Amino acid sequence: MGDRITMDLAAMTELGQNLQAIHDAFEGATAACQGWSELTGETKLAGAVETFADNWSVKREAMLENIQNMQAMVSTVVSNLQGVDADLAGSLTSGAPEGGESHG
Repeated sequence: MGDRITMDLAAMTELGQNLQAIHDAFEGATAACQGWSELTGETKLAGAVETFADNWSVKREAMLENIQNMQAMVSTVVSNLQGVDADLAGSLTSGAPEGGESHG
């Protein structure tokens, strides 16, 4: 059986960290445009700004959930692959004869 799985766990770990940073930035951007409607000085424009702020809030919540789900999946993949790698390395080490040499 010559099939192999090759994955850059450092890159996957970095991806998970980046997704968490994106999530945190979006979470911190709580209604960035709310309160701006009064600054427009125009009723119609103020209404448009408020509508945008409301829509942004709804979309932001959906994006936060999706980003969090992706981050959790990436973290789970990394954790599981590290566990498999450790288990396989352990089974190779425990199966080696005394002195660490394998004859076959």
